[in-house]
Amino acid sequence: MVAKYRAGKLTSPQPPEKWTPSRRAYFQIKNLPMDELLIYRSGKPPDVHRDPFDRLIAAHAMQAQAK
Repeated sequence: MVAKYRAGKLTSPQPPEKWTPSRRAYFQIKNLPMDELLIYRSGKPPDVHRDPFDRLIAAHAMQAQAK
């Protein structure tokens, strides 16, 4: 988000470090934990998602489904 904001590709009323926490609080969104296992798991699915952040989202979904 910060990189997109700085490049002018993401607009928000405030910089991400101020705006994002306020939106998380407003919508009661929790941060997801990220550990080594999740990072390793993000490398396992086929290359349907090449973006590393998309792969982390997929790995989070796989981890939640396994529970």
